[in-house]
Amino acid sequence: MRWRELLECVEAEPGITPDAIAARMGVSTRSIRSFAREANERLGRAASLAKRRGGDTS
Repeated sequence: MRWRELLECVEAEPGITPDAIAARMGVSTRSIRSFAREANERLGRAASLAKRRGGDTS
């Protein structure tokens, strides 16, 4: 259930980057994309994870 660990990282630090999550979890960014896809499938319409482009963290 690594997707839950991903959600916990994002919830604790909303502006965290995929690279930082990958480093924290000890996996590749490719794995992070897979975990995000699984989280989105399991969450359905309740919520979703998406990568924000542009680097604006405000």
